[in-house]
Amino acid sequence: MSDAASRNAANGRESFKGPEAPWNDFVPSIRPHIEQLVVSHRPEHKLSGQLHDETLYGPPHEANGKPYVHVRKPVEALSKNEVEEIVDPAVRAAVQARLAELGDVKNLETQRPCLTSNKGEHIPIRRVRIRKSLATRPVAEGPRLRHVAPNNNHHMEIVAQLDEKESEIRWEGVPVSPLEAQNRQRKGLPVIQRDHGKGYLFKFSLMGGDVIEVQSNGAPERFLVCSVWSEGRMTLIKINDARKQTEIRAAKQVWFPGAESLRKAACRKITVDVLGKVHPAND
Repeated sequence: MSDAASRNAANGRESFKGPEAPWNDFVPSIRPHIEQLVVSHRPEHKLSGQLHDETLYGPPHEANGKPYVHVRKPVEALSKNEVEEIVDPAVRAAVQARLAELGDVKNLETQRPCLTSNKGEHIPIRRVRIRKSLATRPVAEGPRLRHVAPNNNHHMEIVAQLDEKESEIRWEGVPVSPLEAQNRQRKGLPVIQRDHGKGYLFKFSLMGGDVIEVQSNGAPERFLVCSVWSEGRMTLIKINDARKQTEIRAAKQVWFPGAESLRKAACRKITVDVLGKVHPAND
């Protein structure tokens, strides 16, 4: 690499893209071997890090069966959808009327919508309360009580729903936030809960860095867990893909399955040692 870079400079080339290929079809000829590599990844089995979003919220409300909170936001920073979520109907109408005149919400910073007081005064609207669909949880008690929103998940517990004959009907994913995982540890409980009650069987847990194996057209295919979602889904990439996640997403080579999709693909959790050998995972 160093010699190739020096030759590149000697030839007056501005950028160096690496040494020349040893033969013409070098990349296509080695690609089948690269695709068969089984890469060892280090799972992120730790409880350190941010437990929840930094924003503190008031008590949550519920509408149409979904929880939501009230968030204050500058009027010029609203999106068109957020304008419809303004809590106060009078403020919402004023913002909508002004926006219909100006067209662009950014213009509201210099030409603000106004409310008219009982005395006929025009009161400019600078910040508004909007409804935001968000599931929060209480933290602390008494005067220290506050509501926070988990910003990620520590792991997901995959459990099988059983019928009367103890046969598996379907799989479900139970996401566990870092805050919940730490609370379990603080109370002396297992961080990974294996007992989910009668009619459910714990299969395994998944967190960032874990590896699974599924069957695709009768052949094993292995994926790396990048993250788990609160909606019971997860982000997976192929185990030997070393590109940045942004590049993988742009190439649409990422998988977002739920627990039931994993069951249908005959999923099992595995570990890969430093020599690339595959072993069944303990959980």
